[in-house]
Amino acid sequence: MRRAVRVRVLVAGGLASALTMAAGGLAWAGKEDTTSGPQLAVVSYWQPGDYAKLPAGTLALVNPRSGIVGADASVVEQFRTAVATAHARGVRFLGYVPTGYGDRVSGHDNGQGSVGQSMDDIRGQIALYASTFGSDLEGIFFDETSQDCTSAATDYPQLSAATHAAGLTRSAMNPGWVGGDYCYVKAAQAGDIVVTYENDLAHYLASGPGEQQEGARLAHTHGAFTWNLVHSAKDTGGLSQALAALRERGPDYAYVTDVGGNWQAGEDTWGGAPSYWDAETGCLTGATCSAGG
Repeated sequence: MRRAVRVRVLVAGGLASALTMAAGGLAWAGKEDTTSGPQLAVVSYWQPGDYAKLPAGTLALVNPRSGIVGADASVVEQFRTAVATAHARGVRFLGYVPTGYGDRVSGHDNGQGSVGQSMDDIRGQIALYASTFGSDLEGIFFDETSQDCTSAATDYPQLSAATHAAGLTRSAMNPGWVGGDYCYVKAAQAGDIVVTYENDLAHYLASGPGEQQEGARLAHTHGAFTWNLVHSAKDTGGLSQALAALRERGPDYAYVTDVGGNWQAGEDTWGGAPSYWDAETGCLTGATCSAGG
């Protein structure tokens, strides 16, 4: 699926205040524990200064320029400083790397709004992230991953191995769904994360819980984890619906936004925090929550 525009924008003010009630969700404590619901994992194509709003225990992304190769050195330094500060508070980071939907011909127009990335291209991105962010970086978020079951079976292990070879500890793959016969979930390596949903709230609710529940179950059988990304969840009513559905489906990680996914119309889905940021973080970090049942 075509990913949302990766333009970094400043987050607007006026965020909703936290809702109050007993908490759901658990902050990260060195391992995944979703007995009270999924943990907060943010697709944060944000400006460096906005990382200050990320709560401790959150998994987030660093993405200087749709990756790090080719980014201006002064911009990268701003990200490096912001990541170090946030990590010292307990925020965990993955570096964003595009993978061209499995197209390994460097620079080739793959017809999906992106270009091919050779394994050398990808290893170069990983190495630069590792050398720039050091121990402040946990791993790599691979976007635009293979949309074919056969290639994913070889591609995912290669990408995961390249991450570990650079001294990082985990990978996240983003095919945006579970794949035919759950092939993307099955291809994920132990300790890694696979995004098994990236779409709007209406489709999330209409599709029912079964596919995501089975995806999470299969991932856990070989030590992998799942992540659901839900956009177009308007106002706190939409947030409440999304959180209830997430808890029913059982992903290990989750993020909800009120921004739409129509990148052709200029919607920057992951470019800033949703209007109900305080309410969402309260629910997914174990603080205070009245949304999501």
